[in-house]
Amino acid sequence: MTLCYTRANVLDPDLRGEVEQSILVEMTTLVDAFRRDTAEYIETVTDEKNRRAEQRSDVLNLPQHVRRVLERRVQILDVGTAALGEVRRAAATTA
Repeated sequence: MTLCYTRANVLDPDLRGEVEQSILVEMTTLVDAFRRDTAEYIETVTDEKNRRAEQRSDVLNLPQHVRRVLERRVQILDVGTAALGEVRRAAATTA
């Protein structure tokens, strides 16, 4: 959606390519940061789960609220990755 807005509002083709490249870099940075945050969150939850399992010597299921957070993060990551792919394709066609 941002890319369409950019194309409609940037008349100079040279500037449009620069703006699209900037969007591509920004989206890549955001998706990568979100991936790192998600990986850290999963690691933290897994470490906590393992610690509790060691304390009680049984396998714990993830609490429902943790599962919901992880499912939501995966959905957001899927959307971000799809959007990033669209931006990359659009940038490649205008390059």
